Amino acid sequence: MYIAPSVNALLAERQLQLMDSTNSQSVEVLTRREKQILGMIAGGMTNKNIALDLQISIHTVENHRANLSEKLGSKNVASLVQYAIQKGLI
Repeated sequence: MYIAPSVNALLAERQLQLMDSTNSQSVEVLTRREKQILGMIAGGMTNKNIALDLQISIHTVENHRANLSEKLGSKNVASLVQYAIQKGLI
């Protein structure tokens, strides 16, 4: 399904607003490792690359990603990346 970039940007902004309204202090609830992994995700790294770089298992990275999504109310990687940018984590 094709979504025009302008529509996609509006949807992403709405998702960020929802994330902020439900988790106004969400950055504080993230662990140091979750913030680190969020920055790596936002930098375009794959789970495998993150695991190799941090010397942890891929399963551990997947758990951190799941925790990030739950804590931030995010349903996709794009909204995680936009959140990281908005909050200055990258």
